[in-house]
Amino acid sequence: MLPETESNPEPMAAFGVDAPKHICETPIAHIWRVDRSPGSYAALKIYKDGDMQNEAAGLTFMARMDGRSTAKIYRTHNGAVLMEWLDGPSLGDVSRGGDDIAALNNLIDVAKTVHAKPHFDGDYPPLSDWFEDLFNLNFSPNCNPKSEAIVQKCQSLGRTLIDSQRDLRALHGDLHHDNVLKGKRGYCIIDAKGVYGERAYELANAVRNPVGADALLRDTVRILRYCRTISSEFNVNYQRFWGWVIAHCSLSIAWRCSGTLADDEDLDLLAIMFDLAKQEGLSFD
Repeated sequence: MLPETESNPEPMAAFGVDAPKHICETPIAHIWRVDRSPGSYAALKIYKDGDMQNEAAGLTFMARMDGRSTAKIYRTHNGAVLMEWLDGPSLGDVSRGGDDIAALNNLIDVAKTVHAKPHFDGDYPPLSDWFEDLFNLNFSPNCNPKSEAIVQKCQSLGRTLIDSQRDLRALHGDLHHDNVLKGKRGYCIIDAKGVYGERAYELANAVRNPVGADALLRDTVRILRYCRTISSEFNVNYQRFWGWVIAHCSLSIAWRCSGTLADDEDLDLLAIMFDLAKQEGLSFD
């Protein structure tokens, strides 16, 4: 069920909405702003071929939040979801606009609210399943030996973390700046993946975000600020959080290279993270 034009009435009728305006296309869906009632917008996300893929569990996660710092889920039907409209800006926009500290503080506040009443039930994939892509990663003959060595170190670190998980619960799974938008109720999360794993993993991806701020992401002062502030304010173990940050960065590399690593834009970031962790007195050997 994929509308090719704004005049396609079928998905609009199914949700009782009208006046669709196409906002964007993601790899797996189209997002429309629609009128839910006079003067009240909603977001209609229509998945390509009706396949929600890895976002189905995320919608369950968001629905269980019941609007607590989360975009409200109004209804899902036939490969589409109607949810609360958030005008923005995103925390990614705030960070890219020059106020990265405010973005960080708001991100932590949202995460704390989401996790204030954790839930432990639901059909969520385990975090260990995600990390199989890192553990099974192969290396191209063209891969730099130093790059291969550092990713192998990440594979070992990831296994250690996965095998020793603690404080398990349902997680958003992709909680970073561009997945938090401002709406009438304040900042709220969108695009949850829904995964079951260690709470300290939840904000690991925030350290290497937002997208489009490459120089900022490699600023050592900023990396240290993020790791120190998140571990303190979000109340997770400092060394384990550092470990998850590094492990997730390497997992993202594994996802991008589709099973065989030759080179990647974030290999230098991994090296920076390991060096900084060592300076902090942390060891992942």
